[in-house]
Amino acid sequence: MVAPKAFARVLVVAFLAAASAMLSACSNPFAPSTTRPPGGDPPQAQKATTPEIAMDNLARAFNERDKELYETVLDPDFWFTETDCRGELVLANGFEEELEIMGTREGGSHGIHGLEIIFYWRGKKGVIQFVLSTGWTPYYSKVSKIGTREEPNYDNKYYLMPSDLGYHSLKPMYKDQTPMTGKCSVLGNKTCYYDGSGLNSHDAFYVLVNAGEEELWKFLEQYYLCVFEKGKYPKVKEYPCKMRIKK
Repeated sequence: MVAPKAFARVLVVAFLAAASAMLSACSNPFAPSTTRPPGGDPPQAQKATTPEIAMDNLARAFNERDKELYETVLDPDFWFTETDCRGELVLANGFEEELEIMGTREGGSHGIHGLEIIFYWRGKKGVIQFVLSTGWTPYYSKVSKIGTREEPNYDNKYYLMPSDLGYHSLKPMYKDQTPMTGKCSVLGNKTCYYDGSGLNSHDAFYVLVNAGEEELWKFLEQYYLCVFEKGKYPKVKEYPCKMRIKK
């Protein structure tokens, strides 16, 4: 879906092929069975003696969900932190926690995760995005005698969940922030400085479910002001029913 640049609100629905697949992907009942390439098992990964080999091993670890290989490219003192738009710490995990997140590829989505619903709020300085992941993958359904199609039985394995609330900026937003690789289609193929939060996305999801789409757009607009104009973090609206709100 391509929207005129004049529109501040954009809603995109798309299927994405994940080169670095979702780290906590659920099993995919429609994925093909695991196979080996012709000629036997792939060659063993090289020892990371150069930056190029280290990056190749990192990509292979993600693509093959190889937890042991991933461990070799992480420093024992690895430490990951995530902050919100105000610079406050919202997540931190070390070496062992990172390996637990990687999990196992066996029975996973094999490099593909499903349909995503993305809300974009556009401004002069950049774009705010809110992503909903579904896990719904393309499927085939034969037309019935009355002309209808049945949906696959996901058996409660896939459900709508918030996965990211972030920004695409035309300029660096903090010291030493590096641009994303390549050009950014969200910013009209310009250089993009991106950062996002999985935890903050739960606030946006809460607003969407409890207060509706219009309140979500207001939330994203205020989040834009929070990120780009040093405004306040947006308020999280409750469901408009007094019985719903706990006092």
